[in-house]
Amino acid sequence: MPLSAIAFLILSATITLIRSHYQLLWADEFGVLDTVSISSVARYIHLQLTTPVVPDPLVYSISAHASIGLFGAGAFAIRLPSICGYLLMQVCLYYFVRRIASEDAATFALAFPALMGVSSYAVQGRPYGLLLGLCALAMLSWQTVTRSDSRRTIALVVLSLSLILAVNTQYYGVLLFIPLCAAESIRILERRRVDVPVLLSIGAGMAGILILLPFARALSPLRVHLMNEINYHFITHSYLWLMMGNADLGVLVQYIMPMQHILGFVAAVLLVVLIWGYWRKRPSLAIVLPRAEAVFLVLLAALPVFGCLLAYFVTKLIEGRYILPAIIGIAALLAVLIAPLLQNKTIGRIVLVSLFVAIAVTGVVHIRTAIEQTRGTMASLVLTPETQRNLAMFPGHPIYVENPGVFQVAGHYSPNPDIRSRITLIYSQDEEMLHQHSDFVSITSANMRGYGFQNVVPYESVSRSGTDHLFLLYHNWDWTDQALEDSHAHITRLGLVFGGELVSARFP
Repeated sequence: MPLSAIAFLILSATITLIRSHYQLLWADEFGVLDTVSISSVARYIHLQLTTPVVPDPLVYSISAHASIGLFGAGAFAIRLPSICGYLLMQVCLYYFVRRIASEDAATFALAFPALMGVSSYAVQGRPYGLLLGLCALAMLSWQTVTRSDSRRTIALVVLSLSLILAVNTQYYGVLLFIPLCAAESIRILERRRVDVPVLLSIGAGMAGILILLPFARALSPLRVHLMNEINYHFITHSYLWLMMGNADLGVLVQYIMPMQHILGFVAAVLLVVLIWGYWRKRPSLAIVLPRAEAVFLVLLAALPVFGCLLAYFVTKLIEGRYILPAIIGIAALLAVLIAPLLQNKTIGRIVLVSLFVAIAVTGVVHIRTAIEQTRGTMASLVLTPETQRNLAMFPGHPIYVENPGVFQVAGHYSPNPDIRSRITLIYSQDEEMLHQHSDFVSITSANMRGYGFQNVVPYESVSRSGTDHLFLLYHNWDWTDQALEDSHAHITRLGLVFGGELVSARFP
């Protein structure tokens, strides 16, 4: 690997580690941290099969559990598997493209994802960064075995293991078999014979699906409440998600959504221009791209299409982050298409230097954003003197909140140890179904008790007649306001905490 590629890899690792250091955990990450911190993997597996909280297969949780054993329960430990997976993806992209085109093209492929929004998943304690690494490793190991007729044992084993681990990291990892099987079919047609070891290796990878089936069945009560409307807009939305990331897309979505067709058309035109330029120069290029590998990359880049079809006809549930491995195909294809341009040493250096600067600048922006968001969150957790005085009138009283995200963040990051010890999550299947028509939160909250959470209680045990309790209310979206009103509770306002209103409620 040349110094330029190593420099990009170091830059990506540096930005990722600094960004992770300043970025607070969020609700889904707390779910991972709190569940994988239990005493043993065997107990975790049992709970996920009976009362699941984290809606993911086992691989990421087990790796996070091992990381916690090494580094202690914290943000770095549960994010480390994602960070490693993301860097593994970059390394695999380099070697995959290097076998096809020049070192500069391979370096471009390594660096390109770091400029895209998908890089945000490298700093999240969720399975998506690890999924990227495993999918890229499967791609590279498949290329290795298809380009060699001997000494393939290690690569065949790696192919099987990476496929097994990928499908057991995130359920939509099964989509990787579409480009893989299609590409292998092309090889069979071209060779006019079956490569039995490769098919056996892929078949062993498919057998990994059997491991995740019991966990998928255990999630059935939760899946019903997560179903969303699926239409073709998901496809363009997913590509925007890959480019911009969840946070940036969330801010701009109201402006971007009406323009998705225009943006899609512009991207298609640019792609056609790149393909035309590549095809013109192809006879004079030192590029070795077998048809099977080209098919693999194209279909991998088209994962949002297959994800949309799978969700529409089967699962009824999909999010943009489920098809992140599409960025691997996009980066590799783009690197191959601009390889003719990069053959000119001057242009190649300009492109790579510009890419390095762009990644560094966007990295600094993301780090500054994380610092500002952290400061804002921590400031919102500081009690005003008035709120502190009012709260002192209720020593030892739990502070009940309905939102799991608020419960986790306030219970973990509040600078006041008294608040951290008193914050308590309430849940109610009846109230949730009545006011929100979904009991997803109440099911997961009840399941959390199986993991040893003492400060998670049903609302019905709190709302007994003649009792006084403290509630943290968010008047715009939770059901607690309406439940208190229906109970004719007498409300006394005590002050603001973490963007919500702290109140005392006396039930008649």
